Amino acid sequence: MKKGLLLTTAALCAMGAMAQTDYAPENWRYNDMQAGSAEGLFIKELASTESNAKAPFRAADNGKGGIVAISWGGESASGTVTSDYNAIDQKDKDAFESFYKSSRIVSTNLVNIETEESTPENLFCIIGKNATSTYPGGERATVSFPELQLMWLSGNENSTTPLQLGKNYRLTIDYRVIHNDPTFSGKIGVTIATSAYDGIDQNTGLGDGSYRMADLPVYGSYPEDWNRGIFDIMLFDNTDATYKELPFAVKLNVKFWDNAVVLLRSMKLEMIDEIDSNNVPANVNDYPDYVDKPEGGTTSVEQLNIKDNGVIFAENGAITVIDADAAIEVYNIAGAKVATVAAPSTVETIDLDMNGVFMVKVGEKVQKVIL
Repeated sequence: MKKGLLLTTAALCAMGAMAQTDYAPENWRYNDMQAGSAEGLFIKELASTESNAKAPFRAADNGKGGIVAISWGGESASGTVTSDYNAIDQKDKDAFESFYKSSRIVSTNLVNIETEESTPENLFCIIGKNATSTYPGGERATVSFPELQLMWLSGNENSTTPLQLGKNYRLTIDYRVIHNDPTFSGKIGVTIATSAYDGIDQNTGLGDGSYRMADLPVYGSYPEDWNRGIFDIMLFDNTDATYKELPFAVKLNVKFWDNAVVLLRSMKLEMIDEIDSNNVPANVNDYPDYVDKPEGGTTSVEQLNIKDNGVIFAENGAITVIDADAAIEVYNIAGAKVATVAAPSTVETIDLDMNGVFMVKVGEKVQKVIL
């Protein structure tokens, strides 16, 4: 647990006006979906090989919303850089199709840490091609997208709960990242806008008429932790008649995706009475109320080890590694290296003389142990 980032549910409720109706469109609500392929959530004709999708956006799936994939570099690098889907090279289109097929809705159980009550819930899951972790029900990508961005589009006037201009909204994103490197420290960049890449932040103390940008931090040393980003915005009309089409858009920039498992809960978009300045540009905190425990394993982090770089286990207060074919590195939960064996023998036992949670790294393999 990251010290100093604790924020309870009660504290969240006390911060400014209480949220009201959830305006998130159907395709942002993973818990309402069946586990399996998430391919149907993607608006394929808006895929882009440059940094943004092409605006103005068409109506987002008849009011249901959807996801747009944006990527450049890696195996999608055909040399064609464009936001016009009709001009994208077939190699890039094939790479996008492969990514869609590997994106999954997975089933898990959210367990309240204090009460130990378990609630089934479905999550959105993407697993990078080079990730050394997996997740039950997830599927590893077969293509590399080192510059991946995903854009969630809301619905339009046909939505069950259409967004209203001139109103205040609160966007909540709960996310969890399992990264290959336990010392990794990075971010998910967030951009919030309307169809003209503006239409946000009137009267919030930021630049009126602009879009919102903020970062969601990621820590490789806390693979079981969930985090929560809260964004209070005002949605207002833009002045360009060419871009009157709404939807509301949320873009997540996940440059480290190739080496990680990324999990998202259903994103919420709630109308609120007033903007809370604590959520401008964003309020990002550890969210310690629950852990996820998928079917088939006691914890999801223990579903690691796709590559066979030795057998790792904890026994009698020590860490044992058998048949390591690379240096053994041990990190504590804060990401600090506490032990190294540069040239391990066939059976290597490491007595740390301390208790706690540790990440053991052997080549590309990373595994959590508890002493």
